[in-house]
Amino acid sequence: MNSLLVILCLNTLTTGLFDEFLSASGFTQSFEDIPDDDWDVYVSQHSSFTSWEEMVDTAVEQYVSKKTWFLIIFLKSTLYNLVCFLFFY
Repeated sequence: MNSLLVILCLNTLTTGLFDEFLSASGFTQSFEDIPDDDWDVYVSQHSSFTSWEEMVDTAVEQYVSKKTWFLIIFLKSTLYNLVCFLFFY
């Protein structure tokens, strides 16, 4: 998965807390250069997730769920307005 998308999802859900989580890790290299095993250890020790993959999967699921819910509400509202318009006009 594109790391930019992951960071977008995580930041959207946590209001920028991912940046703080990354900064607190003490890794000095760029995020993409952090070894996966080392990052998994950090994630498991400093979050409720057992791995980076679990954290990402959860973030993406919540992000999609949040966006899907918004879309459903928007469509219901639009459909309601259309029905009202057709019925009353």
